[in-house]
Amino acid sequence: MAAVSAGRRTRLFIDYWNFQLTWNSRSQGANCDWRALPLTALGAAGAVLASVGLSEPLELEETLLYASVDPQEEAKLRRWLDTFVNRLPSWRVTVRERRPQPRSLHCRACGHDSEKCPTCGQRYVSSQRRASMRPS
Repeated sequence: MAAVSAGRRTRLFIDYWNFQLTWNSRSQGANCDWRALPLTALGAAGAVLASVGLSEPLELEETLLYASVDPQEEAKLRRWLDTFVNRLPSWRVTVRERRPQPRSLHCRACGHDSEKCPTCGQRYVSSQRRASMRPS
């Protein structure tokens, strides 16, 4: 006889930077409890579903966190994601390293495109540094 599921199997997907930036802007300096986050989010989702008449309980299958890091500027963040968050029950963390992208700058006045700094000759690259945004 097959086992009956206790509830609707649920996966929680989290984009690290979207979550972290939203948390920083709304938490008034409070730290996020990463251990409690999945069940807290599941409880909130269950309450929303119950408000529209869907009362089947939700069962957490896994929590998938997707993050990007600058390997030179955010090594500490990468270590925290790999050694702390990824080891929490139900969590699976995927980290992608950001790479600088070559850029050119366009002058609106003369229409000239430049890929190098006129002062030092170094190529321009896109910078997605988030040094001021640390995990809580």
